Amino acid sequence: MSKAGDAPIRVLQLGGPLAVLGAERWILALGQHLDRDRCQTVVGVVQDLPGGGQPPLCEQAARLDLPTAVFEAPGRLSFAAVGQIRAFVRRERIDIVHTHFYKTDLLGALAVRGTGARLLTTPHGWNVNAGLALQIYE
Repeated sequence: MSKAGDAPIRVLQLGGPLAVLGAERWILALGQHLDRDRCQTVVGVVQDLPGGGQPPLCEQAARLDLPTAVFEAPGRLSFAAVGQIRAFVRRERIDIVHTHFYKTDLLGALAVRGTGARLLTTPHGWNVNAGLALQIYE
């Protein structure tokens, strides 16, 4: 926790590109309500579709005066996206990468390696009728 006079903690919140639902609302709430002198939030989106335009999460984050970043990540596992996120973490001096979905969890875990940043993962949507893949993830 930062003390008076310390530099604020910088957090990259990684969300999805399609809609603003439960997890994305939490990302926005954290960015909006955490003390910005102590915790600076950047809202990031892993964009699955090439040329997908501005993701709704980034649009809403910008309305809240939160900085945003979009990382192009076509396919299930994009090593190019890992490199983009890692470069962003280093360039922007991100302390924590907070992920919210299986794809951002995996990309974030790979991207923070060797950067000094920490990974924080929040699972959303626990499912009692999950198939094998979802059970393994959860």
